[in-house]
Amino acid sequence: MLAALALAACGHGGGAESPAAAAPAGTVLDAPAGWLSSPVWLADGYIYLLHGDPGYGPDTQLWRTREGGKAERLNPPAEAGCEHTDYRNLQALPDGRLGLGRWCGMEDPRKDHFDLIALDPSTGKVEELAVLGGTPAGNVAWAPGLQTGYVAHSTAICAGIAGLSRDGAQRMPEPVTFDGHTWAVDFTWFRDAAAECTADGRADTPMLRKDGKSLVLFASPTSQGKSGNDRTGQPWNLYRWTPGAGQPSAVVTGLGDPLGAWLDPDDRSVLVSARWQSKYGIWRVDLASGAVTEVSPGRSIGVTMSPDGGKIAAVFQPAKGADYDIDHNELRVIDAK
Repeated sequence: MLAALALAACGHGGGAESPAAAAPAGTVLDAPAGWLSSPVWLADGYIYLLHGDPGYGPDTQLWRTREGGKAERLNPPAEAGCEHTDYRNLQALPDGRLGLGRWCGMEDPRKDHFDLIALDPSTGKVEELAVLGGTPAGNVAWAPGLQTGYVAHSTAICAGIAGLSRDGAQRMPEPVTFDGHTWAVDFTWFRDAAAECTADGRADTPMLRKDGKSLVLFASPTSQGKSGNDRTGQPWNLYRWTPGAGQPSAVVTGLGDPLGAWLDPDDRSVLVSARWQSKYGIWRVDLASGAVTEVSPGRSIGVTMSPDGGKIAAVFQPAKGADYDIDHNELRVIDAK
């Protein structure tokens, strides 16, 4: 059951509580030992996620698991010519397939590139959707038809979003204003990677709503004017926005770093893994009222929902003494009702 909290749609991330203060909710599923990230629950009943082995290196692998089942590794076909393949953020595509970010390391490092692909788990077939060059994607949101969408790229200090087409990242038509702070939100895609971003705020994790046009996204307007690590201490806010129809409107403010987010299938709320009012947890944010409800305590670094909205799956970093165990994560399923 969800524990309802009387929280206003405002606040501040603040310092976090002790990791041992509250155990996460739900049941632990079978998953490989090590780093887990980017869970995605598809209609076939499987939860897909990425896995890394702390003792092996930076390579990530694609796995899937389900309630009552055993985890299994998947091996999508590699792109021809790639000597090294690494997978990044997963997405549930509008057509039911699994979306992946794929890094291709070539014999000539100057030809290394990042692309977005679609995997049909039932057949193992892969379709290339877009090539992004040397810039890796964070969160990706494709509109129905998989011709347009939005894509994020973040270095933590700098974070931005761009339009997306089959030709790659696209310029946003104009600067965007978040609570009086205006900047070009696509700067991380179209500016030298070494460039300073002091003049810009941060925007991240675009999520498309059912109409395929309206967005829910995070932004940190007060990062504008700050440099270096001073930017990372600034709070994040959750916004509603329909590009081309006005400026974004804040739903809830004062969040810590967004560690995961998932738009509820009913299109009325968003699950957010973040620190809120000095406490790590998964929170349900009502997009109409801004009301915040606790789903589970604990430091979650990725969250997803079953397609019917009845259950939630999340990756947690369990408590390890006075800190969190970042090397041995848990995948848990929680009743959403």
